[in-house]
This record gives sequence, structure tokens and C-alpha cells, in this order.
Amino acid sequence: MTVVVTDANGVVTNVTTNGVGNFFSRANIAAPFHVRLVNGAKVRAMAGALTAGDCNSCHTLAGVNGAPGRVMAP
Repeated sequence: MTVVVTDANGVVTNVTTNGVGNFFSRANIAAPFHVRLVNGAKVRAMAGALTAGDCNSCHTLAGVNGAPGRVMAP
């Protein structure tokens, strides 16, 4: 699965997840940015723009700050 991040300048960064869904990038990403998950032809996009990249801070087991919980592959 690929995490696709489009930053405030329109720069797209693609990051491949590992076997358990974790990913990491050292890319400079200008906020606010948009994130979507791509799994072949299936796509799951976040509804709003983000300013921080610590996904697990909101995507906890129960979800906080309006997040629906853990993210599942599309």
C-alpha cells in the first residue's frame, strides 16, 4: 500500500508501507498537506488537510480529535 502526501505547494510524496502498515519519510512536506492511501485501484483519503505528520497521535485504537480510529487499507 502507498501513502500519498500532497503538500501545500502541490509536491507529491509517495511512501510505501511495511507489512504492518507503518511508514516513514524524511521528505520536507509543506503544511497544510493532504493524505490518501492507495491500494491498487482502491483509494481512501482523509477528509481534511493536516499540519502534523504523527498519524498515531489521532488514529489510536478508539480514535481522538475526530479520527475514526486505526486506519484500514482501502
